[in-house]
Amino acid sequence: MSFRWPISIGETFEMLRPVAVVFRILISTWVLADTRRRRLSFYSATAWTLGALLFPLIILPLYLAVRIIERPHQGVKTEENKAGENAAAPEIIPDKQAPPPAWSRLWPLAYALTLTCCCALYFYADYESFDAHLARAAGARLLRQSHRTIHEYQAALVLRDDPHTHKLLAIEFANTKQWNDALEEYRAAERGGEADDLLPYYTAVALDALNRPTEAMPEYREFLRRGLCRQPLPDARCSDAQARLEAANKLASTGAIQ
Repeated sequence: MSFRWPISIGETFEMLRPVAVVFRILISTWVLADTRRRRLSFYSATAWTLGALLFPLIILPLYLAVRIIERPHQGVKTEENKAGENAAAPEIIPDKQAPPPAWSRLWPLAYALTLTCCCALYFYADYESFDAHLARAAGARLLRQSHRTIHEYQAALVLRDDPHTHKLLAIEFANTKQWNDALEEYRAAERGGEADDLLPYYTAVALDALNRPTEAMPEYREFLRRGLCRQPLPDARCSDAQARLEAANKLASTGAIQ
């Protein structure tokens, strides 16, 4: 018994994208909070924060390295510097820097919430897009998940009336022997102008499966007039269409087909 992975590799990477974005947001938020605590300038804090968001694996190690290098020198003065300062201003005592207001500590939280909401809206819109439905349908088809494939194609057609997607949905219906639905989708693809020489053949096969040979015969003739059957090496389905057409003509000549 062979094991089949329930989701494709492409879907696995798509699931990891939100995780990577959350990782970026957390790193960027921590850098923002730390730059505010260290009282860096607005431009410096903005540069570090955006850099950590866009290039976390590069900027975060650099930021930590700069932070470690600067820490031993913060507030440390040599004896000569102290003596020079005392000689220049013996009576001045510097005031302590006022602590930031409590509400300013909410900036990192607001930043994280804003980014998270924007990214969530983007991922939702991307997940429900026409191309995303087609991609998931293609993955489900490779895994032979017919029900899911049909569902994704139908969801894509709700967003965009695309003739090629109608044809793909019809083929999936035909694979599951849902011939009425397949014929309806083939007709929709034909009305939409789907440029596929095999479309008349697919339609004829669906009509044959529904025991409607009289309607299938013109479709076989149309297929035989297409380029696939007029090239030096005709498609293998051309001989099948010719055989079906000849059998239908014999039945019609004997009166078996009304």
